Amino acid sequence: MAKATLARQSPLLGLLLVAAACGGEDGYPEAWMPPGGGGAQSSTSGVETATVSTSGVDPSDRTSEGTSGGSTGTGGVVQTGTGMGSESGSSEGFEPRPDLPPLEDPLPQGFQLPFECGQGWRLDSWAHAPAVDMVREPDQHGTNGAPLLAPAAGIVNRSEFHANAGNLIQIDHGEGWFTTSVHLQSRAVEIGDTVERGQVIGAVGATGPTSNGHPHLHYELGFDADGSGSASWGVTDSERVNPWFDGVEYGQENGLTWRDVISANCP
Repeated sequence: MAKATLARQSPLLGLLLVAAACGGEDGYPEAWMPPGGGGAQSSTSGVETATVSTSGVDPSDRTSEGTSGGSTGTGGVVQTGTGMGSESGSSEGFEPRPDLPPLEDPLPQGFQLPFECGQGWRLDSWAHAPAVDMVREPDQHGTNGAPLLAPAAGIVNRSEFHANAGNLIQIDHGEGWFTTSVHLQSRAVEIGDTVERGQVIGAVGATGPTSNGHPHLHYELGFDADGSGSASWGVTDSERVNPWFDGVEYGQENGLTWRDVISANCP
């Protein structure tokens, strides 16, 4: 399986990232910074790194084997220090993976990366996990104006221009699941439209002041926990949850980067 770099911010870098973030809906932290611009950086810039498969964390990997100085999950995740349910120091045997939901929890099925089949994208959780920001691999070229596809079938719940977040689209996928896509260059659907997975619904852009003028997709998966018929988004205490693509989970905590995530949103 192809490998990728999973970057963990240092505490100081995390504070700088939050301080640099602008306010979104009700002041949510929403900053995408290119490498060297105040966001997550490569391992050559002092960021502690680990190796993770390009598709994130496999939902079947619910145990981790402890080793001295970190732990290695059965899905190939190397965890250094604390975070993602591991602790530094030695341990024996397999331990539960508290970063993953219990098996009895409902998991979103059928969601795919919202881009054309075969494209590679970088995902960052920055300081606003479980939301993720996405730019085109390998060098961000082709991000601005890239077609945005529906990650799953559903009905358009919101299609509007938001004062802070710019053009946004929210889709009701049924069974309480909603996706919200933000900072779009354009919107190709209206409220009430029925969409199929893989249908073009807009284009990636940099609209709204919280985009920092940098083209990227801010993406959130939400679950309507209060039964309101929608999913709140954009703030820490909203109904957003860890996103899943092609049966794999992302956005488990702040300061994570997934490289070369390949879209399986294919006809």
